[in-house]
Amino acid sequence: MTTQRNELVCFRLALLVAIVGAFGCGLYSGYCFYQSGEWGQVASDSSRRVSECLARPGLCLSPGDYQASYDEGVNMKWLYWNRAFLFLHLAWLVPVAAAFLFYALRWVLLGRIGPLWLREI
Repeated sequence: MTTQRNELVCFRLALLVAIVGAFGCGLYSGYCFYQSGEWGQVASDSSRRVSECLARPGLCLSPGDYQASYDEGVNMKWLYWNRAFLFLHLAWLVPVAAAFLFYALRWVLLGRIGPLWLREI
């Protein structure tokens, strides 16, 4: 009885890790997509200002500031874009890894191979 109970506790723990991992990674991926768009807008605005400054040199005091802002915006946009895709992949890899580890450890410790719902009661 205690082996079956421990097995169910470990299954619930693996299920919790899978759900929290998928949800957390998915939320952070969405946040990074949002931030990527915001930094892209900063880069777009800075690019427009640099173009205006180069077209009319007397209008701007320091176009270098806008160029630095543009460079930072582009760098941050791609940083968040890459993080978004990393965590988007982790959102499905974490549940797969949790299920694999649960069944691999179950096989190693108990010698059972089949799914949990097909076990003998």
